[in-house]
Amino acid sequence: MISSLKGNTDFLKYISAPETKAPLDFFTWHGYLSRQYLEKIEIESSFVDKILNEYGFSDTMRFDTEWNCCICDKDTPDYRTEYYINMRTNKGASHVAGSLYEMQRLKVDGAMFYDAQLWCEYGCLFNVPSLTPSKTYYAFRQFSEFYYLENCAYSESKDNIYSLAATGKYHMIGIANITDEERRIKLTVCNSEYNNASVFMVSEKYDHELTDSFILQEENVIILPPYSFASIKIEG
Repeated sequence: MISSLKGNTDFLKYISAPETKAPLDFFTWHGYLSRQYLEKIEIESSFVDKILNEYGFSDTMRFDTEWNCCICDKDTPDYRTEYYINMRTNKGASHVAGSLYEMQRLKVDGAMFYDAQLWCEYGCLFNVPSLTPSKTYYAFRQFSEFYYLENCAYSESKDNIYSLAATGKYHMIGIANITDEERRIKLTVCNSEYNNASVFMVSEKYDHELTDSFILQEENVIILPPYSFASIKIEG
């Protein structure tokens, strides 16, 4: 855990000392994200990277073995109730999508989401009791499509807007807005052999539905509602 590592690096000192040297196959931590604080992913992963490099474990795999987005804007005794609800709404879904994008940019080799249990408060991929997919489910559905394309091409975050792009049999761009305001995103696609774009939106209104189709121009504008994310699929 990072909390214990901050105050005590004796274990790393021990296994890196010449007389007690031992390999370190992997290092893990937990990272729960709250409010609009996705910067925590970079803070934690950068800290782990710094410490491991300092003790000579630059090749060690790094895993965030427990994470979720506990988004609650109220400082009240029942705050848990609100973030359990938000985990399944477009508010939680946009944060999960942005988190997945960020992990591609940073030193995170693997991440284990907590969780997908059907009858657990944290099991936010499905609505209870209907067991229909929640909006957060579609963040993982989108990411599976990125994974299918195989080639991560771009990842960036700025002003609480997060993005990820991948290439393969076609191109796809993901953009997440984790704010409570509508955002206009200027999108420029360079050196693409494809020019037909389709936008699939997850927002308060839409569940990964086709909301727009257009021919790519030199500069394109995508409107992202509050707490939303979009998949922009670009094909021939």
